[in-house]
Parts: sequence; C-alpha cells; structure tokens
Amino acid sequence: MRKVTINGKKGVVGLIVAALLLAPSLVQAQGKGWEQYKEHKAKIMKELKLSQDESKKMQDIDEKYAKERKDISDDLKKNQDELKQAMAASKPDESKIKDLVSTVRSDQDKLMDSFKSQRNDELGILNPMQQGKYLLATGDWHHEMKEKQEGK
Repeated sequence: MRKVTINGKKGVVGLIVAALLLAPSLVQAQGKGWEQYKEHKAKIMKELKLSQDESKKMQDIDEKYAKERKDISDDLKKNQDELKQAMAASKPDESKIKDLVSTVRSDQDKLMDSFKSQRNDELGILNPMQQGKYLLATGDWHHEMKEKQEGK
C-alpha cells in the first residue's frame, strides 16, 4: 500500500476533490462502498482511541453530512438531467442552459462545502495528533479506493 502525504493547500484540495469524485460510488450509494466506508471509519475511530462521547459526536457528524450530501446529490442529478435534456433539444435555449449550468455549479459547490464542513467538524473534536492521524488515514483510504475504482 502506498502512503499518501498531504503537502499544503494543494494536498488538502486534492484530498477534497478525491473525496468528491469517490463519494457518489463509495459512500452515498448504500452498497459495498458504504460498508467499506463504515469499516474504514470504525478502524480509524479505534486507532484514535476516542472516548465514547467523542465517538458518538463523530458518528452524529457522519450521519448529518451523509444525509445532507444525499439530498444535495439528488438535486445535482436532477439538475444535470435537466441540463442534458436542454442541451439535446433541437434548438437549445441558451438562457435556460445558462441558468442550469449555474444551478449545477451551485450544487457542486454545496457538495464540496459539505465535505469541508464535515472535515472541520470532525477535526474540531480531535487533538492535533489525532487530527494528523485522521487526515493521513483518510487520505490513504481515498487513494486505495481510487485505485480499486480504476482497476489497479
């Protein structure tokens, strides 16, 4: 397994982008990816040696943002479908397309903001050593999942 290091803002942004790319297939879909995500989180929580209260707070945060992202993802899919239809029209309405592009971008921004907010809420519970372990373990996991998804 290759270790991932996070260097500065570009590394953090890369991690967030990776999370966004992986989220629909690995976390939001209540299938195998969801189970892997839960196993990953349980392993990290154990490694961080969190108190019961801290573990409960982390679980509550996870559930809150999973629901939020499901709602955002549903809206994003609906708006992307509308954009596809608008663009496939025999005479596309540029004004309508412009509005839909803006809406899709807004949905994407909301999704990114949700991941950033969850990360910030989770890190707020942890001490600096736990924060470092959490970020590195999560980065490693995202890298592993990306490789699996790419068939490597």
